Amino acid sequence: MDFGIKDKVALVEGASSGLGLAAAIELAQEGCRVAICARNKQRLDLADPALISKDIPMQRLGQPEELAAVITFLASTRASYITGQSIVVDGGLVKGLF
Repeated sequence: MDFGIKDKVALVEGASSGLGLAAAIELAQEGCRVAICARNKQRLDLADPALISKDIPMQRLGQPEELAAVITFLASTRASYITGQSIVVDGGLVKGLF
């Protein structure tokens, strides 16, 4: 069945990365890529920036424009072979491989 989504990018926002990965697997068969933007706004709203930033190697919270730049890249043709990945934009807070 042709859904007309070949060479398109779907943005899965506000969901778990598991849901985004499942969407990526299904939509890849139709020629569509998926960019996942997962975050926990409730936890972020409760956080004190002064306490958080001391644990972040870059010593500050990220700006919305910095996340937007990553999303813009993922939606571009330069990221044409990337789908269903969780790219962490956290100033180096998460250490390790997934």
